[in-house]
Amino acid sequence: MLETDRRERAISDRARKYSAWRCGCPAESLDRQDRHRPTIAGYEIRSTLVFVPCEPPVMWITVREIPRVHIGRRGLAARCASSGKDAKVQPSGSPKPWLAAPPSRRRDRPNRAFGPRPWRRSMFSLFKRRSQAQAARRVTEVGWAITDSKASLIWDDPEPFRRDLPKAASAKSVQGCPAAIDFDARHYMIRCPVDLNLRIRLEEGQAPILENADGARSTIRPKQIGQMVSIVNPAEWRHPKRPILQIITPYIFLADEVAYLNQVPPYLDFLPDPLPGVLISGRFPVHVWPRPLMWAFEWHDTSKNLVLRRGQPWFYVRFDTPDPSRPTRLVEADITAPVQRYIDELSGVTNYVNRTYALFERAKKRRPEQLLVPRVRRPAARSTAKCPVAA
Repeated sequence: MLETDRRERAISDRARKYSAWRCGCPAESLDRQDRHRPTIAGYEIRSTLVFVPCEPPVMWITVREIPRVHIGRRGLAARCASSGKDAKVQPSGSPKPWLAAPPSRRRDRPNRAFGPRPWRRSMFSLFKRRSQAQAARRVTEVGWAITDSKASLIWDDPEPFRRDLPKAASAKSVQGCPAAIDFDARHYMIRCPVDLNLRIRLEEGQAPILENADGARSTIRPKQIGQMVSIVNPAEWRHPKRPILQIITPYIFLADEVAYLNQVPPYLDFLPDPLPGVLISGRFPVHVWPRPLMWAFEWHDTSKNLVLRRGQPWFYVRFDTPDPSRPTRLVEADITAPVQRYIDELSGVTNYVNRTYALFERAKKRRPEQLLVPRVRRPAARSTAKCPVAA
């Protein structure tokens, strides 16, 4: 008998704590003892009791699945006084325990999922909001920027690859193939900024010499060609008779999500005058290692000139993400002071060490929290002056 009274008092104390919490009254925080499984009249309580407050001073403690008190095959309802009297346990006699409450309060069903523990409910809401936010973002955003402000107008914006084709005559045309459309849509084209007509002289025992074949008719000055185009040291060539040229570009790509940039030749476009060599492709993570791109060209047929025309497809970029089904969207980005400082820390490391991929872990520790800051362009101000022609 004493054991039964002690158990009933324990249930009553828990009921008072839950009543204060449901009503918003100040109450002491629930201790870890509330997680224990007490017994009522020899039956074990599987979890914490859940109750629904109704007309004071009476409170109904209703049990439903989680948590549940098992007595035979029926649920259990308990009725106790909120003034602190001992709880009286009564079987509900109904397969739906919340029907044991007064008819006017049947809509006050308990929380089946988590019971009266607010931290569980808040954690569930947090995870739900995060999952919904991730599901809403169906694209991976990658930012691009031009870091060199000097003569930056000659560099075109990266643009999605598009084919200039007439309307398809057949419904089964290749133009409507979803696989081909999805493949093309993942490429972004960079156009050539200048007109170049270069030739190279290779002599035994001497350094290679790069010449401007257009001479005085060239649209670019020789000094600017020397600043833009450079020949790689012959000791670093892949083949002794195939020189490598590099053109420095101000394009930089960055992302806050995991994204790997692939720089590839313009193989989707037909070039009437093919280049006398191949473009050296590359791949690196732009979410860790944002650096300016280089146009590297391996000159196979040195008897032919390297001819580049402004506006022609120069190279493509495409991006790999953890989810291949998510497309990529390019947005123009602002280079903030922390991002610029981070880029300066990465630039030039290849002049001191090899295997720069080994520095990725160190770069992650020094990486700013946010790399991609989309640029907000102000709309052009409309002039208030009247048009003289209209006047």
